Amino acid sequence: MATYRGMDGSFTYATNIVGELNAWTVNSNVEVMDSSSFGTAWRKFVGGIAQWGGSATGNFDYGDTLGQKAITDKLTIPIPLGAAIAMEFLVGTGKKFTGTGVVTTINWTAGLGALITVDFQFQGSGALAITWA
Repeated sequence: MATYRGMDGSFTYATNIVGELNAWTVNSNVEVMDSSSFGTAWRKFVGGIAQWGGSATGNFDYGDTLGQKAITDKLTIPIPLGAAIAMEFLVGTGKKFTGTGVVTTINWTAGLGALITVDFQFQGSGALAITWA
């Protein structure tokens, strides 16, 4: 089970915090259906099916041979792609978005030293829950 987190910057994999997210985006939209009829001057639409998805960017320290390297090696054989995982995006204390998503793309970029930047794209599976307490 993997969990992506926003505000606190952590990426959790199998209950172990292993990386640092530095940006995330969640998009939600509703497909609309045209309900216009002949003779009306303006089009009409009704809401259809909602969907959500987004992306996240984070850093892993491949030089951490006991922790982050092992997880990074496992993620390189991805999460696996297509597997539904829990996602949590923190905005602040008591404010978050949660849902189950499917990772669709993982991009790895090597930087200076052992730091690796990872970009994830994902698509929600089911409803996106919003907690705003």
